[in-house]
Amino acid sequence: MLDKVKKGRQSRMCGEAIGNSKLTSKKVSEIRNLYDPGLNTYQSIAKLFGVSSTTIGHILNNKHWRNTM
Repeated sequence: MLDKVKKGRQSRMCGEAIGNSKLTSKKVSEIRNLYDPGLNTYQSIAKLFGVSSTTIGHILNNKHWRNTM
C-alpha cells in the first residue's frame, strides 16, 4: 500500500468522481436528513437509495462522504 502512494499510483478519486458510484452529494445529504432513529432504520433508507444498510451506517457515522453535509 505504501509503495503505490510513494510512486503516485494511489487513486485520489472519491465520491461522485468514481464512475460507478450509486450516490451523489445531494443524495447523501438527503440520507442524513431522512435518518431519525424513531422513524427510519438504516435498512429502510438503504432500500430507497439502492445501497446496503452498511453504506448508510458509514455515511451517518462519517466514515464515508465526510465532506458532504
